[in-house]
Amino acid sequence: MIVRTFAAAFKSYGKGAAGTLRTEQDISMKVVLAVCLLIAVFMWLFPAIPVSFLGALIVLVFGFFFATVSSRMVGLIGSSNNPVSGMAIATLLISTIALKASGSTGSEGMVGAIAIGSVICIIAAIAGDTSQRPQDRLPPRRDAEEAAIRRADRRVRLRRRHRCDSLPAQRRMGLWHR
Repeated sequence: MIVRTFAAAFKSYGKGAAGTLRTEQDISMKVVLAVCLLIAVFMWLFPAIPVSFLGALIVLVFGFFFATVSSRMVGLIGSSNNPVSGMAIATLLISTIALKASGSTGSEGMVGAIAIGSVICIIAAIAGDTSQRPQDRLPPRRDAEEAAIRRADRRVRLRRRHRCDSLPAQRRMGLWHR
């Protein structure tokens, strides 16, 4: 599935979407790859995140895959099944092997591996949290529309339950609004 997704993304690499709504168009793959490269360079050069360029690339790759896994598991099963610790351990194991192979040993390698693992933990936790209750993150206009629909539905149910036939009785009960 992952290979098919990447193949489809790169197949449409140079094609533009003509005749579709702006909200239904995907971001260009060139833009996505450029932003990913900028994020990797930022992590590499930003002193608060002590990782090498290899570490920044590891964060991007593992962050992409582990955010997807975390979102899917939380969306299917619930937040009690967010596998952040397992993803952190897998990241630590693979990143320490990659850092050791690249010659980053000693305290520099240890700090880099811990930094990579902590960023992956944050990515997985945020991805799971975002996937837990997406209906809470709707745009405000849509929330207002849905709230109005719920209020109208509630009024209809209350009218049926109380069988208020007269308009003054409905107004007293708060079931009728102009």
